[in-house]
Order: sequence, then C-alpha cells, then structure tokens
Amino acid sequence: MSCIRFSKPHDKRSAPRSLNGSPAMVSGSRVILIALSVLCTVSGISLTSAPPAMAQDGTAASLEQRKTLEGHLQSEASNLETGLKGLDKTLHHLKRGAYDVFTEVFRQDYAVVGQPDVIGPIVIPAMPSPSGILPVGGYLPPRKKWLDYFMSEINSLQTMCQADVSGLVLPDDASDTAKSELQSIKSSVSLLPKDVQDLAALTQGPKYDNNAIGRQAQLLQDHVSEMQKSVKKLYEACKKASKLHEKHEKDLEKQIKKEQK
Repeated sequence: MSCIRFSKPHDKRSAPRSLNGSPAMVSGSRVILIALSVLCTVSGISLTSAPPAMAQDGTAASLEQRKTLEGHLQSEASNLETGLKGLDKTLHHLKRGAYDVFTEVFRQDYAVVGQPDVIGPIVIPAMPSPSGILPVGGYLPPRKKWLDYFMSEINSLQTMCQADVSGLVLPDDASDTAKSELQSIKSSVSLLPKDVQDLAALTQGPKYDNNAIGRQAQLLQDHVSEMQKSVKKLYEACKKASKLHEKHEKDLEKQIKKEQK
C-alpha cells in the first residue's frame, strides 16, 4: 500500500536572504536587542514608547547602552518624584491656611452649662450635651490680626505652588495619561491667583462678611484638593516607574557581567 505524503510548497519569498542570495540568519545578539527594546507602561508613565537605536557592534556594548538609558530614565523619574513630594507639602500648608480663615470667620460664643440656666429669653436645660457647652448668638467678628496673618501665609504659599509646578518635568516619552495629569495640575494652579485675590479683597476690612469670606475660603480649599488628587496619582505612577527602571538597570548589569565572562 502506497503512502501519499503532502508537503507545504516552499515559498522562496518567506525566508529572508542575504546579499549573496543565501538565507539570512538572525543573530543571537539581534534577538536580545529586540527583546530589550520591549518594555511596559507603568501606571500611566511610558518611559520607553520610542526605544532609541542600539549599538550593533556587540551584545555587551548594546547592553551597556541600554543600561545607561535606564539609569537616565530612572534619574528623571526620581527627580519628578521629589518635585511632586515638595508640591504636595506646599499644597497641604495652603489648604491649612484656607481652613484657618474659614474657622476664624465661623467662631461662635459658647456658654458653659452645668445646670438649668436662663440666658435672656432662652431657658437652657441642664447638660444639653456631654461637654456642657452650648453655642449662643451669631458669629463673632473676625479678628483682623489673624486674618492678616493667614492671608500673608496664603500669598506666600501660592507663589511657592506656582514655582513648584513650573519645575515639574516629565520624561520625554511620558504617556498621554501622565501628560493629562500634569496638565490638570497646571490648570488648577492657574486658578489660585484669582482665588487668593478674591479672598484677600473680602478680608481687607474694616467690615467683614463672615459668610462671604467662608464661602471663598472653602472654594480655595476645594481647588487645592483637586490639585492634590492629581499630584497623588502622578506621584504614585512616578514612584513605581523609578523602581522599575532601577530594577531594569540592575538586571542589565547582571547580563553585562555574564556576557563579559
């Protein structure tokens, strides 16, 4: 019984050929270079979206070039991480300053009550709360010296925020997500001068509108909170990227030592 064997026709075009017409061989170092060129995107920051050309004169030289690049990217991510950490601290103090203004204009008179008492037409029962303290009357007039102090701090911190943001630099191949977060931070910081100017106008005195000052102080706090969210996202992504590049650099160092043996 005869056996018929089917074979796939050979397509001469399917195999790459060298200049002399013989099939070209893909070298081991070229495979390594291709593998090393593929890295991942970490939490929104892509640090290798466009890998640079590698040296072709040897595996060790190519690995050394890649190691240098990884060290450079790790340094960029680390610098951005430090800048974001400083910005977050400035924003924390700015938000606190706005909160201090808010609490200053919403102070109230309190009466300490330990037993039934009468304050004007109001009959206060004994111990209305566990603390024995009950607010009476409207808001107290803001104290000018404290408003002036808080506004002086806020003005200085606003200038610091703008300087901190202007010093933030993303890696050249950062992802669109990272660029979007940084743009969000810049957009928010651009609102700060108007927020602070409006609050300063309301706190000039001598007459104060407690509710108007409180609303503007709350608006400033809200804008700062939005900035803090974007800063936190970018900081976490940057921290992970920095650690990843540090790991890649160490791995490449091991490969270089192995190739040199």
